[in-house]
Amino acid sequence: MTEELGTTGPSGLHQPLVGIVDDDASVRMALANWLRSIGISSHTFASGNELLTSAALPQLCCLILDQRMPGMSGLEVMRALGTAGHRIPTIMVSAHDDDDNRQRAAAAGAFAFVPKPFADFTLMERVHDALDRCPQHQRRQP
Repeated sequence: MTEELGTTGPSGLHQPLVGIVDDDASVRMALANWLRSIGISSHTFASGNELLTSAALPQLCCLILDQRMPGMSGLEVMRALGTAGHRIPTIMVSAHDDDDNRQRAAAAGAFAFVPKPFADFTLMERVHDALDRCPQHQRRQP
């Protein structure tokens, strides 16, 4: 697990924390390293259950969530988050890029859908768009 929790930086902005949920360890590691390279902290989860039981969950500003995982799918994770009252901008990712998967992700409340393999620029745009919606990432008032 990447355990870089969000902090307050010198600009007065709360540094964002992005959750990465994917059953593939190499994808989790690659995404965590990529986010670190653009100055964003992350916390990785190998499953939806691991995310849902994590103490880090309330600190997350954005999720990058695999749509197809064994056990609990990304769509089931989205439903569980909604039922529990968590409203985290979620970027659904999948190697299965078709209209049906995109529609199911949107219906579940995903903020965006990005196909695997990722285009770094596209994913970066979606992450920044999601972080712009994160209340914890807003400038703190003195």
